[in-house]
Amino acid sequence: MENIFSPLFYGKKIKKYDTDNLNADNDYIKEIYIKNINEDINILKILPSIWTKIYKRDLIIENNIKFPPYISGEDLNFVVESYLNANGILFLNEVFVTDYYMRDSQDDKSVTKNVSFKLVFDSLKSYKNCLDLCNKYEFKHSALILNPFLLNWIKLFLKFKGNNNEKEKILTLAKQMKKSYNDGFIAKLLMSFTIFIIKFF
Repeated sequence: MENIFSPLFYGKKIKKYDTDNLNADNDYIKEIYIKNINEDINILKILPSIWTKIYKRDLIIENNIKFPPYISGEDLNFVVESYLNANGILFLNEVFVTDYYMRDSQDDKSVTKNVSFKLVFDSLKSYKNCLDLCNKYEFKHSALILNPFLLNWIKLFLKFKGNNNEKEKILTLAKQMKKSYNDGFIAKLLMSFTIFIIKFF
């Protein structure tokens, strides 16, 4: 699904050695600085993993940025709210830092591996919260953030074996999201498709 629809809903990928990232001497730019997120929205195509970023303490405290109480999508909301409040973002090209812990106990696996109602509902709720943040800050590129997550959410939902009551709650939330998702025709189309999937699959 994502191979066919991702370019339509997400836009073209950033190439590793895009000519836009070359300086006057044709050297690859090691650092990209932007004053605010509107200067280069392509930064939103980077996965919103919390551990790949360093935040200024004052930014978090002064803007009261907190993780929402979801079991999925909490990183997305924290990162997006940080971007929307940031007065300067520095992106480091080709800097790799790895600190990966592999859980080896079956009882210690991530809760997001279990396709439960809470996971499916919380994931969509977190995207709705992210959309509300974008609308609050009058950020006009919410589709760039949310469309790829919604495509992945559809795949998650198709694995969900919930009852009619649970699906009705998910459907109600999706309809609420569609009403406030005003980032163009493609975004509305994707939400309509999402609602169709919830109703009939």
